[in-house]
Amino acid sequence: MISKRQAIRNVTAHDMSLPNKQVKKAVKDQYGLTVESNEITAVLGKYADRRFMGKAGQRSLELAGEYLRKIGGDIRQAVRLLHMWQGQNAGEDQAC
Repeated sequence: MISKRQAIRNVTAHDMSLPNKQVKKAVKDQYGLTVESNEITAVLGKYADRRFMGKAGQRSLELAGEYLRKIGGDIRQAVRLLHMWQGQNAGEDQAC
């Protein structure tokens, strides 16, 4: 049996910007699971933050995965490095 988290990831693999209502319906239709908005938010983030992502969001995920593989998959180290980068680039365009 697939987990709710994985079902959410699967149905949004092509487009993270789907509204929660569409994600709920897709998970129900494809996997027979009922998911709530808080579960979707826990996996994908708030809809307000991801609604404009579309294909760019998918590319961002690919780049994030590539970055993690290059540093050995250590998420804590990845976050530390990103914070270091952000500190070194303070005052520049801060999209983070």
